[in-house]
Amino acid sequence: MSEMTAGMGNLTVCQRELLAEWLPDAELVHDHSWGLIGTTVLEMSHEGVRYIVKAGDERDHHLARELRAHRLWLGPWVSQGRAPRLLRAADDAKLLLRQYVEGEPAAGSTREYDPDIYHQAGMLLGHLHN
Repeated sequence: MSEMTAGMGNLTVCQRELLAEWLPDAELVHDHSWGLIGTTVLEMSHEGVRYIVKAGDERDHHLARELRAHRLWLGPWVSQGRAPRLLRAADDAKLLLRQYVEGEPAAGSTREYDPDIYHQAGMLLGHLHN
């Protein structure tokens, strides 16, 4: 299975059906899954707009925490464009659809130890706590 189809194969039938309902005829752009836990992270394109789809497997307990964070705490960051907007979610199916935010993880990058990264993180945490 190629990288472009492997990620979709990790979704359950229910997750694939919901995704087809939410984003009919969407195309897989990239599989961002780390393969360390049972979470699949897919970058999708639909009608020229990019999205992130996250799906948990039967052992996943992380997606529920992420959904709770989106619903209860991320509003201040979303309003600043510093966190993705949650667009759709199906808790029982362990599936969420969120806005795509341009960028890449600092971990493993040339900026991993850049003090500015930590300054930005501290500013975001301060804003969240306020």
